[in-house]
Amino acid sequence: MSSQNQIMNVNYHTHMRLCRHAVGDVRDYVLEALRLNFRVLGMSDHAPFEELKDRSVRMMPEDYPEYLRQCNAAIEEFGDRIQILKALEIEYFTEHDAMYKKYLEDLDYLALGQHYIEDPSGMNGLKSSFGLK
Repeated sequence: MSSQNQIMNVNYHTHMRLCRHAVGDVRDYVLEALRLNFRVLGMSDHAPFEELKDRSVRMMPEDYPEYLRQCNAAIEEFGDRIQILKALEIEYFTEHDAMYKKYLEDLDYLALGQHYIEDPSGMNGLKSSFGLK
């Protein structure tokens, strides 16, 4: 079968309400994935990141334990029907290796979502760095 005709029944990039630009909890997304006959659902909400001040589009640091609790509860409830992976979408900066390693103690993977770049004035959003509006 050609790749053009294959349906991918996996999703490794899923947000929920803690990122502040999605709705629903982990369980809601798992139920929808089951309805759509997905085999794998990767929850990958925006990571808390102290240096990035865009709190309107990412999880707050104090929300991280709730995120893990919801992921673990969904794995416990639905793990026999769908593979649920715990992850975070996160920017990569060379000086934060320890933080990435710490997150990976709890998670299955980190998904790169490079919304910021480092420059001499600090970390700037890609839109502003490229003069985009």
